[in-house]
Amino acid sequence: MTGGRMEKRKMKIMSKDVDLGVEVSDTLNTICSSNDEGFKRIIDLYARPGDIIVDPTYGNGVFWKQIDKSKYNLLASDLKVDKIDMKSLP
Repeated sequence: MTGGRMEKRKMKIMSKDVDLGVEVSDTLNTICSSNDEGFKRIIDLYARPGDIIVDPTYGNGVFWKQIDKSKYNLLASDLKVDKIDMKSLP
């Protein structure tokens, strides 16, 4: 992607191109005023309504403040809350 033109966002998954269904420019803004703003941008770019999202670092949901969690099947946990250690995940 060059010259500021818009292209469909694709990513390789198991050596297969997958259309993520969103338009992005070659100059994605990575400057955010807060972690929850940056996390919302990531979710908006890569997640679709109905997706299952596993967040083993959810805790109090601070990063999720700007996201409508009802759009996703969120499996949230945290070491302090649920005693689930993300280092033990496969």
